[in-house]
Amino acid sequence: MHAVEFKINGIGSNPYCMVTNNTKIVYDDQSIERKKAKSSLNEIGYIDVVGLKKLLKKIREMVELPLEQPQSFITTGVKPSHDILLIGPPGTGKVLMVRAVANETGTFFFLINGSDIMSKSTNEAYSSLSNAFEENNLKM
Repeated sequence: MHAVEFKINGIGSNPYCMVTNNTKIVYDDQSIERKKAKSSLNEIGYIDVVGLKKLLKKIREMVELPLEQPQSFITTGVKPSHDILLIGPPGTGKVLMVRAVANETGTFFFLINGSDIMSKSTNEAYSSLSNAFEENNLKM
């Protein structure tokens, strides 16, 4: 999803307007036909994450700084964090935020739902995690 900046030149006699799927957009006196947007998880970016600015800033610092300035970490001897665990109720934006960070930074994102491992015994949970990491060529 990408943001598009535009200016509304007229809305008729009503003092308010709402842009919907039925809104006609005109550019240089020519109507622009809207195409059906293909939903792609690879297009989610920071602009799509709303209401979680403080948390997003912290996560961006944890992910982006080591990628953009690895020499700073090497020079100071500080080890950057490699793991981020987000917990919270469903629908609070955890996955959206991580997808945005992964897409914006070009990093790999691997989702493991807690429900996939919580209902199992310790051995089964470890086995499930190991298999998931193995399938994605990751080291646990």
